[in-house]
Amino acid sequence: MRLICPDSRGETLLARLLAAVAPDERPALEAAACFASRVHAPEIDPREGPYILHPLRVALIVAEEAGLREPLWLKVALLHDTQEHDPALPTATLAAVAGSEAARWSAALAFEHRRNPGVPQAVSLAHYFAGLRAGPPELRIVKMADRLDNLREAARLGKKKKLAKRLRQERRDYLPIWDCTDAEAALALKPRIGFFLEEQLRSALPPA
Repeated sequence: MRLICPDSRGETLLARLLAAVAPDERPALEAAACFASRVHAPEIDPREGPYILHPLRVALIVAEEAGLREPLWLKVALLHDTQEHDPALPTATLAAVAGSEAARWSAALAFEHRRNPGVPQAVSLAHYFAGLRAGPPELRIVKMADRLDNLREAARLGKKKKLAKRLRQERRDYLPIWDCTDAEAALALKPRIGFFLEEQLRSALPPA
């Protein structure tokens, strides 16, 4: 299996990610990245590029900025959007690709209402945030990295409405969760998120 990404940045990001782990851990991590790229292959935005760039960046934030290099959580970062983007994808398939623990926590990062339209959004969100709080700190670190990459990309592309929405979500829904996460890797990311929020809110948004 190979990485499906028509943008050369994909191979560059993957090479950096593989360099962050021990040589014997690289094949399994690469397999997870290639599987995610296959799921996301149809998703190519003219401005943002192939969608697979996002989970690759998230995994790199986890590895390089948070300093969390445990392969389990890098796999979760790579796979975190696969079941949202392919609601028919069984968790058992993720387990076959990346192991049962990676599949379990990747599934925990998928919003239920996006996988099953019959689930009310309010119920889905309540369950999601409860799961983030109850899960291990590493799960929240992966989600921090996901949010941080989304914020950075919205700012980079000048998507002011999307950025404003994400910033408000961050303050309302996520910062209280980050504040109760004291793992060393989380302590590395929280100031980055806080600084980003402070700068963007000061320049672009009215007071909450």
